[in-house]
Amino acid sequence: MVFDSLQEFANQLGSLQQKAQARSATDPNTAQRIAEFVVKVSEEVELGYDDVQRLLNEVAYAATLDAQTIARLQMDLGQTHAREKFKNVLKICDRLATYSQQYRDDINRALGNDPNSPNTQYNQLFFLLDKHEGFFRQSIERAAWEINDALDEAKKTGDDSRARALARDALKELASQRNRIQLLKAQIVGHVHGGNALLGSMADDRLRKSPWYSGSFFLTSAIVLVVILTFAAGRLPLGTLIFVVCGAYVGLTVIGAFTLRNDDKLSQENFLKLVQLAMVRVLIPVSRRH
Repeated sequence: MVFDSLQEFANQLGSLQQKAQARSATDPNTAQRIAEFVVKVSEEVELGYDDVQRLLNEVAYAATLDAQTIARLQMDLGQTHAREKFKNVLKICDRLATYSQQYRDDINRALGNDPNSPNTQYNQLFFLLDKHEGFFRQSIERAAWEINDALDEAKKTGDDSRARALARDALKELASQRNRIQLLKAQIVGHVHGGNALLGSMADDRLRKSPWYSGSFFLTSAIVLVVILTFAAGRLPLGTLIFVVCGAYVGLTVIGAFTLRNDDKLSQENFLKLVQLAMVRVLIPVSRRH
């Protein structure tokens, strides 16, 4: 099994939730927080494997696997376990570090652990919290290497049957484990005490990350801007109109930066850099000339 560590993680996540539920009568707060942790971590694991499943599906069922397609697939497979993907692109590492700080004490309490002693029974769970991207890279690399080796063979021999068979097997295994984790998350939302509150929290989070929700203010601002500029174009001197257009451009840039920051797609440092660039490069020079 190429995703055996993911299978073990799913087992440990389910066991953790069962232990938390067993304590729900005497310690409902811990049970609720463990439920929140399991849901959040499940979502990060889902996100981390999305591109892997898509590429396995393409290798297994693509109409043709010519040399150009194989080269692209091999390059993309290499990116599925790249450190950059988890740390800077998906930002999974930052969120897992936060979850580790927020929930580690609750996990140890639910397991009856000494917080200062390592827990080998739940090694994959704590490996995820401690090593962050290492968990994903370790579990994905093996599958990627096997498929890459088979694709190299397909390029040399023209026979892609082994690559397709390996991809189908890995795809079936990965889909099975992801379905287990999704089912566990659904059961938690439905059965843990306070599940309605948890479901509402998840819905709020999904809605906040939706481009239709988070971008609605940005879209409204753009529409208002077009209307104002259309009105002003025929009534203001050219120099004043240029200043207004540049000011509106800076305003939209800042609004867009706030939107990205709200969606956790822009770090605090990059947010400040973007606002500074908008002010220094556009608005201040134009205002001086005006």
